[in-house]
Amino acid sequence: LFIFDWLTSKIIKPGKRLAPFPKNILVIRNDHIGDVILDSHIFKEIKKKFPNTKIVALVSHETKQIIEKDPSIDEILVYGAPFRGGEKIKNYLAVLKKIKERSFEVGIDLRASLSNIIFLLWLPGIGNRISYWNIGGGEAFLTNPLFYKRGKHTIEFDSGMVEKGLKIKFTNHSPRLSYCDKDKKLAQEFIEQNELKQFFC
Repeated sequence: LFIFDWLTSKIIKPGKRLAPFPKNILVIRNDHIGDVILDSHIFKEIKKKFPNTKIVALVSHETKQIIEKDPSIDEILVYGAPFRGGEKIKNYLAVLKKIKERSFEVGIDLRASLSNIIFLLWLPGIGNRISYWNIGGGEAFLTNPLFYKRGKHTIEFDSGMVEKGLKIKFTNHSPRLSYCDKDKKLAQEFIEQNELKQFFC
């Protein structure tokens, strides 16, 4: 891991400096349902600080529905982990093209995944690339490499990444899901039909 980072740091040049008010930000959380729920507050907190910035989320196929009604998110791109979980090369090339077309000023990988850092942040040419580097490697591919101290909960782990990377302070770290009246009605019907009311406060 450290040998890889040392070698790549000798070859790869750092990117641009973070703009005070970036025009757009890509936030990557392309894995599990629980992780997306725990990080659901992050989009609102970024939007509070940058109300005129376009916030784009990149999530897996299974988790798109969780965030698609969030008013803080302007666009959703769908793609799983690069070259894992059945994703084909043509799917990667399609999402790579979309990322390039949008010319993101900032990209944040909440997974701290080496494959995400290289294939979804660095190769598309995103100017400012933020993530933890000491989990899967990739320090040289980040313009804002952050050091992760183990022992933190996922919420603290991911919130801290964004706060440090964007130099902002969150006011709320609680998960936040957006839903409509139809969603609420369907949930109530499901609870009643399956006699689950006793398990909810």
